[in-house]
Amino acid sequence: MSLATARTRGRAASLALAWTVVSCSSYVGRAEQRDAGGVVATDHGPPRDLPPTGDRGPARLVCGDYAFACHPLTNEGCGAGLACVIDTLLPPTAGCAAPGRRGLGLGCDARVPSMRCADGLQRLAGRCLRPCCATDDARCRAVDTLSACAVFTQSETVYGCTLTGACSYRPQGDCSDGEQCFPQTEFGEAICRPVGGNPDGARCVDQNDCAAGSTCLLFGMGAGVGVCRPACNPRDRPRCDASACVRMYDRPSDFGACE
Repeated sequence: MSLATARTRGRAASLALAWTVVSCSSYVGRAEQRDAGGVVATDHGPPRDLPPTGDRGPARLVCGDYAFACHPLTNEGCGAGLACVIDTLLPPTAGCAAPGRRGLGLGCDARVPSMRCADGLQRLAGRCLRPCCATDDARCRAVDTLSACAVFTQSETVYGCTLTGACSYRPQGDCSDGEQCFPQTEFGEAICRPVGGNPDGARCVDQNDCAAGSTCLLFGMGAGVGVCRPACNPRDRPRCDASACVRMYDRPSDFGACE
C-alpha cells in the first residue's frame, strides 16, 4: 500500500469516527440544503468539463496538506478564466474548469457547469461557500465581519466560511437585552432569540430555553429533550473546566455546549 493510499484510508476512518462522535449531541431540527428557488444539489454523474483525476498534475500544498492539483482558495495552477474547482473532498480532488454562476449560500453541483459555484466560492457541505483553512477566521472576516471559518466538511483542512446572520454568536453581540445570538444551521445564519430562564442542568427542548450564556444540549441525534449547559467554543473550551465542549452536529464547528 502506498503512503498516499494509507493516508487517504486513515483520513476516511478518522472522519467517520468524528461524524459518529459529533452526532451524539445536537439541536432539534435539520439544516435546509435548498436555495431560495428550491434547488437541491444532486449527483449528475462524472464531471463534464473537469480533466480526469490522473491528468491533473502533482499535489499542491493547500491548508498545510498536499492534497489538490490546483489551489481551491487562490486558483493557483489554473489558466486565465479558469477556477480551481473541488469535485470531491474525500479523497480531496480538484481541477481547473470554467467557474459557474451560483451565488453565496445557494445549492450547487461542482460536476455540472450550469450548477457550479461562482469564482471564489466552492461547493462545501452542499452549498456555495467561501473556502478557508480550518480555523482561519481572518480570511472569512476580511469579507464579512460576522463570518468565521467554521463550516465543517469531509476535509480535515478545508472548511467553509459561515453565512452571515443578524448577529454575532462568537463573541456575542448585536442582540437586545434578554436575547442571545444563536446559529441556526451548520452554515451559521445566526439570529437573536429571547433567552428562557431554565438554569444549567434543567431540562430543555429548544436552543433558547436556557438562561443567558447557556444552550440546550440534546441527549442524542433526533432526541426531543435535552439539558441546559453553558455554551462554548469546541476549539478552545474556556468554560468547560470539568468536562468537554461538544460540537453540535448541525451547527458550525465553533459553537457547542459543555457536557
